[in-house]
Amino acid sequence: MQYDYPAIFYDDDNSVAFHFYDAENWFSCGDNIADALTMAQDVLGGQLLNMERTGEKIPPATPLEKVMLKPFQVVRMIHVDTTQYAKEFEELKRREAALLAENPVKFLREQTGLSIRQFAEELGVPYRTAQDWNAGISKPPKWAVPLLVDKFLK
Repeated sequence: MQYDYPAIFYDDDNSVAFHFYDAENWFSCGDNIADALTMAQDVLGGQLLNMERTGEKIPPATPLEKVMLKPFQVVRMIHVDTTQYAKEFEELKRREAALLAENPVKFLREQTGLSIRQFAEELGVPYRTAQDWNAGISKPPKWAVPLLVDKFLK
């Protein structure tokens, strides 16, 4: 589903705070306006996706021209596609699971459905190395794990 809701932005000491006009308990802040806009999309996406999944009634959005502002406030319409947001959220969960797995190589290999030989060929490492990583006998360098996640969880 596609939604557009007005968010009210304002300076809050060393940050840019916001809340949604139609749900004041949907709020957060960012280090700057760009960060706050990103946070607003995330708050809106998370709230609406949760409401869709639980069957909760989603409040109607107030049209931009009917939003009443206090001094030093700015309003911006925030757009979110909950179908896309759900996909991105699930992808983040998969990536986090891979990074936190006891054996990230085995986790990634099983997620991709590759054999150990195919996995080794994809990485350009010897079969025995991939086999040892998969069995947990040895591990790839720590710096390499995020690169493996990027490669196999595109």
